[in-house]
Amino acid sequence: MIRLGVVGNAGYPELADVLATVEELRGALGLELYAEPEMLGHLHSARPLADPSRLDAMLSLGGDGTLLRAARRLGLHVVPILGILICGYMMVGLPKDTWIRLIVWMAFGLLIYFLYGMRHSRIGSGQGQARAGID
Repeated sequence: MIRLGVVGNAGYPELADVLATVEELRGALGLELYAEPEMLGHLHSARPLADPSRLDAMLSLGGDGTLLRAARRLGLHVVPILGILICGYMMVGLPKDTWIRLIVWMAFGLLIYFLYGMRHSRIGSGQGQARAGID
Protein backbone atom coordinates (compact mmCIF):
# COMPACT_ATOMS: atom_id res chain seq x y z
CA MET A 1 0.00 0.00 0.00
CA ILE A 2 1.18 3.49 -0.85
CA ARG A 3 0.41 6.02 1.89
CA LEU A 4 -0.73 9.18 0.07
CA GLY A 5 -1.39 12.47 1.84
CA VAL A 6 -3.91 14.85 0.26
CA VAL A 7 -3.76 18.61 0.76
CA GLY A 8 -6.16 20.85 -1.13
CA ASN A 9 -7.52 24.35 -1.54
CA ALA A 10 -11.25 24.41 -0.79
CA GLY A 11 -11.62 27.32 -3.24
CA TYR A 12 -10.34 25.21 -6.14
CA PRO A 13 -13.46 24.77 -8.38
CA GLU A 14 -12.69 21.23 -9.60
CA LEU A 15 -11.55 19.95 -6.21
CA ALA A 16 -14.59 17.74 -5.57
CA ASP A 17 -14.27 16.09 -9.01
CA VAL A 18 -10.54 15.46 -8.61
CA LEU A 19 -11.03 14.01 -5.12
CA ALA A 20 -13.84 11.76 -6.42
CA THR A 21 -11.44 10.46 -9.09
CA VAL A 22 -8.74 9.84 -6.46
CA GLU A 23 -11.32 7.99 -4.37
CA GLU A 24 -12.31 5.81 -7.35
CA LEU A 25 -8.70 4.96 -8.24
CA ARG A 26 -7.67 4.29 -4.65
CA GLY A 27 -8.24 0.54 -4.76
CA ALA A 28 -6.77 -0.04 -8.21
CA LEU A 29 -3.62 1.94 -7.37
CA GLY A 30 -3.23 0.49 -3.89
CA LEU A 31 -3.50 3.83 -2.11
CA GLU A 32 -4.03 4.39 1.58
CA LEU A 33 -5.32 7.99 1.78
CA TYR A 34 -4.61 10.53 4.50
CA ALA A 35 -6.18 13.98 4.21
CA GLU A 36 -6.53 17.33 5.90
CA PRO A 37 -9.77 17.80 7.85
CA GLU A 38 -11.26 19.95 5.05
CA MET A 39 -10.75 17.12 2.52
CA LEU A 40 -12.20 14.31 4.67
CA GLY A 41 -15.76 15.19 3.58
CA HIS A 42 -14.83 14.39 -0.04
CA LEU A 43 -12.56 11.42 0.65
CA HIS A 44 -14.70 9.01 2.66
CA SER A 45 -12.02 6.33 2.88
CA ALA A 46 -9.29 8.73 4.04
CA ARG A 47 -7.88 8.96 7.52
CA PRO A 48 -6.91 12.26 9.17
CA LEU A 49 -3.44 13.52 8.21
CA ALA A 50 -1.85 13.44 11.65
CA ASP A 51 1.72 12.23 11.07
CA PRO A 52 3.04 13.30 7.63
CA SER A 53 6.41 11.66 8.28
CA ARG A 54 4.80 8.24 7.63
CA LEU A 55 3.62 9.20 4.12
CA ASP A 56 5.14 7.88 0.91
CA ALA A 57 3.87 10.80 -1.20
CA MET A 58 1.83 13.99 -0.93
CA LEU A 59 -0.80 15.17 -3.44
CA SER A 60 -1.24 18.95 -3.49
CA LEU A 61 -4.42 20.22 -5.19
CA GLY A 62 -4.50 23.98 -5.64
CA GLY A 63 -2.01 26.73 -6.29
CA ASP A 64 1.37 27.76 -4.97
CA GLY A 65 0.05 28.37 -1.46
CA THR A 66 -1.31 24.83 -1.27
CA LEU A 67 2.00 23.44 -2.50
CA LEU A 68 3.88 25.41 0.16
CA ARG A 69 1.41 24.25 2.84
CA ALA A 70 2.03 20.63 1.81
CA ALA A 71 5.80 21.18 2.00
CA ARG A 72 5.44 22.73 5.47
CA ARG A 73 3.34 19.78 6.62
CA LEU A 74 6.08 17.43 5.45
CA GLY A 75 8.66 19.48 7.33
CA LEU A 76 10.69 20.33 4.23
CA HIS A 77 12.00 23.67 5.49
CA VAL A 78 15.50 23.01 4.20
CA VAL A 79 14.48 22.59 0.52
CA PRO A 80 13.91 26.30 -0.29
CA ILE A 81 17.15 27.26 1.46
CA LEU A 82 19.09 24.64 -0.50
CA GLY A 83 17.50 25.89 -3.72
CA ILE A 84 18.66 29.44 -3.03
CA LEU A 85 22.17 28.31 -2.13
CA ILE A 86 22.54 26.10 -5.23
CA CYS A 87 21.24 28.86 -7.54
CA GLY A 88 23.59 31.35 -5.92
CA TYR A 89 26.51 28.96 -6.37
CA MET A 90 25.68 28.48 -10.05
CA MET A 91 25.27 32.25 -10.58
CA VAL A 92 28.73 32.93 -9.15
CA GLY A 93 30.22 30.83 -11.96
CA LEU A 94 28.57 32.86 -14.73
CA PRO A 95 30.90 34.86 -17.00
CA LYS A 96 31.15 38.65 -16.73
CA ASP A 97 29.40 39.31 -20.09
CA THR A 98 26.34 37.39 -18.84
CA TRP A 99 26.08 39.69 -15.82
CA ILE A 100 26.43 42.76 -18.06
CA ARG A 101 23.61 41.47 -20.30
CA LEU A 102 21.46 40.84 -17.23
CA ILE A 103 21.96 44.38 -15.91
CA VAL A 104 21.34 46.01 -19.31
CA TRP A 105 18.16 44.02 -20.01
CA MET A 106 16.91 44.52 -16.46
CA ALA A 107 17.44 48.29 -16.72
CA PHE A 108 15.62 48.29 -20.07
CA GLY A 109 12.72 46.29 -18.60
CA LEU A 110 12.45 48.53 -15.54
CA LEU A 111 12.48 51.64 -17.76
CA ILE A 112 9.57 50.28 -19.81
CA TYR A 113 7.74 49.18 -16.65
CA PHE A 114 7.98 52.58 -14.96
CA LEU A 115 7.26 54.62 -18.10
CA TYR A 116 4.16 52.52 -18.77
CA GLY A 117 3.10 52.83 -15.14
CA MET A 118 3.50 56.62 -15.11
CA ARG A 119 1.35 57.02 -18.22
CA HIS A 120 -1.34 54.48 -17.31
CA SER A 121 -1.58 54.92 -13.55
CA ARG A 122 -5.14 55.42 -12.31
CA ILE A 123 -3.97 56.82 -8.99
CA GLY A 124 -1.55 59.25 -10.67
CA SER A 125 -4.33 60.56 -12.92
CA GLY A 126 -6.77 60.92 -10.01
CA GLN A 127 -9.14 58.14 -11.14
CA GLY A 128 -8.01 55.59 -8.58
CA GLN A 129 -8.49 57.75 -5.50
CA ALA A 130 -12.30 57.76 -5.55
CA ARG A 131 -12.41 54.03 -6.22
CA ALA A 132 -10.03 53.28 -3.32
CA GLY A 133 -12.00 55.55 -1.01
CA ILE A 134 -9.12 58.01 -0.54
CA ASP A 135 -10.15 61.69 -0.43
